[in-house]
Amino acid sequence: MSVFYSSQRSEIWIQPNSSGSFVKIAQATNINPPGVTRKFEDVGTLDSTGGFTEYSQTGNDTDTCTFDLLWYPADPGQAAFEVQANLAAGQVDAYEIRLPQVSVTAKFSFSGIAMKSKPTLAKDTSIRSSCEIRTTGVPTYTP
Repeated sequence: MSVFYSSQRSEIWIQPNSSGSFVKIAQATNINPPGVTRKFEDVGTLDSTGGFTEYSQTGNDTDTCTFDLLWYPADPGQAAFEVQANLAAGQVDAYEIRLPQVSVTAKFSFSGIAMKSKPTLAKDTSIRSSCEIRTTGVPTYTP
């Protein structure tokens, strides 16, 4: 038997300047939480066994978090994200992606710098914004 959860009702929240209360960023779609990618260095030498390449793990890297918005600048969460995305010097903020369809407490938590908010204006469509957060540190998942 397969078990699955709908992504419907997933939400992204921002805690500007990593202090105070979290604020929901309304009307978000296509939320992609950060993942972790292991980094490796080729440490193979000319006398490696059988001529095979050898690798050593050099660290971990977190991917960016991306999401799209149906643009609504009057929303406090969207406004907070826009302010952070337009700062000349990146500010580290706290973020949560909440998954109420999984459990009351299910969420991804991470810190990051808002690095992109790019509105799209096209004929016969609503204004949308493509957003990206450069994660920093260790992302966590709470079941």
